[in-house]
Amino acid sequence: MNKIAYTLFVAFVASVLTLLGVNALTDSPAGDDDLREISLAELAEHDSTDSCWKAIDGRVYDITSYIPNHPTPEHVIADWCGQESTEAWEAIGNGRGHSATAAAMLARYRIGVLEGSGLTAADLAEPEATPAPQRQPAAPARAAAAPSASGVAQWADGSYYAELEPDSRGWIALVELTIKDGRIVGAHYDEVQRDDAGNVTGSKLQDYGYAANWRNNRPTDVSQLSAFPGYVEQLIRAGGPQGVDAISGATSAFDSFTAALELALADAEVVERAAPAMPEALGGYRDGTYYAETEPNARGQLALIEITVRDGYIFSVHYDEIGRDEDGNVNLSKRTDYGYAQRWRNAVDSGVSQFSAFPAYVRQLIETGDPEAVDGISGATSTYDWFREVSAEALQDAR
Repeated sequence: MNKIAYTLFVAFVASVLTLLGVNALTDSPAGDDDLREISLAELAEHDSTDSCWKAIDGRVYDITSYIPNHPTPEHVIADWCGQESTEAWEAIGNGRGHSATAAAMLARYRIGVLEGSGLTAADLAEPEATPAPQRQPAAPARAAAAPSASGVAQWADGSYYAELEPDSRGWIALVELTIKDGRIVGAHYDEVQRDDAGNVTGSKLQDYGYAANWRNNRPTDVSQLSAFPGYVEQLIRAGGPQGVDAISGATSAFDSFTAALELALADAEVVERAAPAMPEALGGYRDGTYYAETEPNARGQLALIEITVRDGYIFSVHYDEIGRDEDGNVNLSKRTDYGYAQRWRNAVDSGVSQFSAFPAYVRQLIETGDPEAVDGISGATSTYDWFREVSAEALQDAR
């Protein structure tokens, strides 16, 4: 299957999944005695968003009423209207199929069976819902990213940036990666919109309204606010794209994330060398939360850090570089400033900016537990000096 077809398969299945959250408010499910046979010719007549029928595993579904609630462009669904779509249903990514719960919900849209399918009333019995899987405990925050399966570093050190072409709504998927000692230690993923001058005017990571709409149209509580960081965390822990699994309710984002990753890593030179030994985290700190900030520089900007220690080890870290007005109110946060990121990348002529440099320094600090053990990143040396200074100051009170 070519890339375009696969993308459409995944997108269609995302549409099926998201419609399930709306189903509870729709008419009751079609009865099992509804065995009206629908020919391929009749199915093909319903090939638009005005009347969208799809055939899956011999059953025919009318999802027309759902289309206005779908968050992706209409053409994503329209491309499969009026067609046999079993392959799309059975291949949602990473070799995974749908659960019995999803199949039971989909049955609400069934209007008949495909002519010649041979299905009976017994075949149409709606599947029993399966219990939700048990949530697995999260790995410790200081757990390190795994080396590649081959035991060698796959990419040369550096920072890499890529973005996809805008979709029909103008959303652009972008990713920034920082690789150190052959490992992805910092990553940033978002989907943004830009004006005619190229300035970012919308960021899904910063859009709570978009998150609410996303959750309302899905049967889970997922939104981009957790899905985007979830994909980034999987990438870093697994050491590469091959270890990233799709998150239920965020499969379209998964497709965009992996496509952007592939584009970014295409610029990374492949090298062969032994994978480095993981550092042993320095412990022995007093549990608690510790804060410090530097003096402002000539431009009025300063670095700040907040470190939480649990069981003697650094558990979580927040780092930013900010500006304040005369009243002490924060009027600049580099962590969320796309304009600053673009100027940074232009100035250093590489793919690095604060979007991957800040997380890379934070991860190194969590993994090593020692500000002195944090290595600098090319193109982010000023931040490196500030980060080591302010993290050491904060940890003085934790000794």
